Amino acid sequence: LAFFPQTMADHDDHGHDDGHREPPSFPIQEKSAIWGLVLAFVAYFLCHSFVYVENDPTAVAEASARGERVKWSSFDQFYTQSPSVFKQPADHAELLTILKDAARDNHTVKVVGAGHSWAPIGLTDGVMLNLDKFNHIISIDAATKRVTVQAGIRIRDLSAALAVHDPPLALRNTGVLNRQSLAGALATGTHGTGINYQIMSADVVALEMVTAAGEVLRVSREDSDLARREVFE
Repeated sequence: LAFFPQTMADHDDHGHDDGHREPPSFPIQEKSAIWGLVLAFVAYFLCHSFVYVENDPTAVAEASARGERVKWSSFDQFYTQSPSVFKQPADHAELLTILKDAARDNHTVKVVGAGHSWAPIGLTDGVMLNLDKFNHIISIDAATKRVTVQAGIRIRDLSAALAVHDPPLALRNTGVLNRQSLAGALATGTHGTGINYQIMSADVVALEMVTAAGEVLRVSREDSDLARREVFE
């Protein structure tokens, strides 16, 4: 960060007798630049120390099961919502039951993870669902560099497991925070930095999805069915 109080007009054009001209230079106020960097780091620290809120989905689900009115907020508390019920299923059977019951009762179902989204896409006054208990690694294939995991695993936990694997592995590209659930990061277009990298969901080769009606769908980029492959386009 530097400040340039003088304009190009305030400097000579560095002309030479032969007509050659060097590019104009500008003075850099080093103290201003240093203070700018300090303020930037302080702002970053304050944002992540005092603004970021990490919800406790298990505690919220337990309170909801007791009949208490619960509240969910986005990471920056910009969005808050009190759903009619907050569920945290432990297995596929319980998940399917929740979805089928919601469809029968005409209730909206939204899935939330870390709440790290700039949009209110996870908010509902109906059924709010959290998949933190779907956090297992099913398999790791070092030869093909493919890993099969459950949707609710947090990126930090997946990264840690890949790092201690033999041989060590890593996700190709991630966002700035590792608190996100993997499914949430994929669904919201999370990405890192680099012109040669796509968003995280571009690395997904296969999915198992559950529809609002409780139907289980399995799709793959390598599926012979064009309609299933188009899910990834």
